[in-house]
Amino acid sequence: MIAAPEAGRSADRRGWSYFVLYGVAVAAGVVSYAPFLTLLLPMKIEGLAEDKIHWLSMATLLGAGVASLTNIGAGWLSDVSLKRGIGRRRWMLAGLVATLFSYGVLWLCQTPAAVVAGVVAFQMAVNLMLAPLSALIVDETPDGQKGLAAGVAAAVYPVGMLAGVAVTASPTLGEGVQFMMIGGAVALGLIPFILKRAPAPVPASSPQPMAAATSRQLGGVWLARLLIQVAGNVLFAYVYFYFESVAGSEDPSEVAGRVALLSAVVAAVGAPAALVGGRLSDLAGGRRPFLATSAALATAALFLMALSSSWAMAALGYGLFSVSANVFLAVSSAYVMQRLPSPDHRGRDMGLLNLTNTLPALIAPAMALVVAREHDFGPLLLLLALLGVIATAIALSLNEPAAP
Repeated sequence: MIAAPEAGRSADRRGWSYFVLYGVAVAAGVVSYAPFLTLLLPMKIEGLAEDKIHWLSMATLLGAGVASLTNIGAGWLSDVSLKRGIGRRRWMLAGLVATLFSYGVLWLCQTPAAVVAGVVAFQMAVNLMLAPLSALIVDETPDGQKGLAAGVAAAVYPVGMLAGVAVTASPTLGEGVQFMMIGGAVALGLIPFILKRAPAPVPASSPQPMAAATSRQLGGVWLARLLIQVAGNVLFAYVYFYFESVAGSEDPSEVAGRVALLSAVVAAVGAPAALVGGRLSDLAGGRRPFLATSAALATAALFLMALSSSWAMAALGYGLFSVSANVFLAVSSAYVMQRLPSPDHRGRDMGLLNLTNTLPALIAPAMALVVAREHDFGPLLLLLALLGVIATAIALSLNEPAAP
C-alpha cells in the first residue's frame, strides 16, 4: 500500500532508521543510472556502430538535456500531486516501473539510433523516479536535520557507484542478466522507502513571496555549486591524464594502478566527511562557515595541483579537493533546502538545483578541450582554481537562514 500523503514538515526529529532507508534509496538511485551510463551504454554502442564516439556523444548530450528538463517537470508534477493530497511517492513508484521497463527496451535495441532513443526514454523514467525523492526529503526533514540528510545523500553516492560496478563487473554475464541485476538492486533499494508511511505532517507555514534577497542568495548558491561541480567533472574525467603528466616516464599501467588506489582512498574519506560536515552544520546552527571553508580548501587544492611537480603533492591536492568538494556540495544542498521559499514548489525548485549536477557534464568537456594541453594541465587547473575563488567569494557573501 502506498504511504499516506505527505505535506509540510514535521516538527519531530527523524530517527536513524528513516535516514538509513533514505540513504539506501539514494544509493539505489545511483545504481539505476551509473553502471549503465559508464559501462553498459559504451559497450552496447561499441558493438553496434563503427563511429562509436559520435553515437555515444549524441546519446550522452541528448540524455543529459532530457534528464535536466524531466527532473524539473517531474518535480513540478509531484508538487501538484502534493497540493491535491496524493503525495509524491506514487510518482516514485511510477518512475521505478518505467525505469525497469526502459532496461528491457534498451536490451532489445539493435541499432545505434534505437539506443539513442532508448537512452532518452531511460533518462525520462529515471528522473521521474528520482525528482520526487529529492523533494520528499525537504518535506519530511526538519531544518535541524537537513544537513544530516544532505550528508547522507552525498556519503552514499560512492557506495551506489561501487554497487553498480559490482553488479556489472563479470564479463561472463550477458547484457540481459546485467540489466536484470541492476533492476533488482534498484527495486530492492527504493521500494522500502516508497512504501514507508510518511512522517506525521504538521501544517506548513504560509508560503511567502520570494524576497529579492532570498532570490539572490539561492542564485548565488546555485552558481557556486555549478562552479565546484564543473571543477569536479573536469578532474573526474581527466584525472588519469593529469597524473600521467605528473608521473613523466612512469609506466602507464603503474600510473593507472596508483590512480585507482588514490581514488578508492579519496572516496573512503570523502563519504564520511560529507556526512560529518552536513551534520556539524546542523549542530552549529549556521552553514556559511562550512560553505566558505570547504570552498576555500577546494580552491587551495586546485592551486596545489596546478603547481605540483611531484606525485605526492599532486595526490594531496586531488584528495583535498575531492573531500572538500563533497562537504561543500552536502552543506550547500542543506542550505538550499532550508531556504526554499514555498512548500508548494519544492519539487520544481529541487529540479532547478539539480541542473548544477547535469550542466557540468556538458560544460567540463568543452572547457577541457579549449584549455587543456596534453602534457600540461597547469592552465586548466588554474582556470578551475579561479572558479573556486568565485565560489568561495559567493559563500562568504551568503546570509544565514533562520536557525534550525
